[in-house]
Amino acid sequence: MLAVPDFSATTDLYQVVTNVYEMGIIPLELKNLVPLVTATLLPFVPVALMAVPLDVLLAQLAKFLL
Repeated sequence: MLAVPDFSATTDLYQVVTNVYEMGIIPLELKNLVPLVTATLLPFVPVALMAVPLDVLLAQLAKFLL
């Protein structure tokens, strides 16, 4: 590779190798997973609030906080 007068191929090779070393085993990270889970569970909040009475919800929240 180094004997070639045009070393742009070598630079491209180094960029490919750098990208391979930066890759993770699992393509998901926690910072990317949190918005996905939030957006997935957000539509269920109104359904859960309709299923559980407000006084029970507030009682559980008070028990949790105090």
